[in-house]
Amino acid sequence: MGTTLLMDTIASDQVIDEAYAWLCERRKDYAPDADVWHLRFRWAEVKPQIQAHLRAGTYRLGAVACFEGCEETREVWAASDALVLKAAAIVLTRHLEPHLSKQGASSRRARRGQGCRPCGSRQGYQFTPSWGWRRRPSSGLPSV
Repeated sequence: MGTTLLMDTIASDQVIDEAYAWLCERRKDYAPDADVWHLRFRWAEVKPQIQAHLRAGTYRLGAVACFEGCEETREVWAASDALVLKAAAIVLTRHLEPHLSKQGASSRRARRGQGCRPCGSRQGYQFTPSWGWRRRPSSGLPSV
């Protein structure tokens, strides 16, 4: 698959829309001032711009935002960058899947019952995009 064909596939409506749906689901609980809401509000305008930059080879990833936690720093891509990275991952996964081993390390862990921890699940803490890592309330009620 040539570079031009690869970028055209990444920039296609089908792949961009799939990546957009993923982004909306992943960031649905983000703070009201997070950039994902700007992207969603202006999606009809932003989508063709992103596609044009991808096809022209001029799309550039921005800086990663860092959220300081008690013991850990969490890096988060800008919404448009996360969308483009997801679109690339979708296309590359489909392209490389026939060549990848079905017996990878994650398959072995799953058979042993040692699945990966979900992202953002630390003992006693939860990650919130607006505040970073915060101690979970002990009462089971949400903290304010």
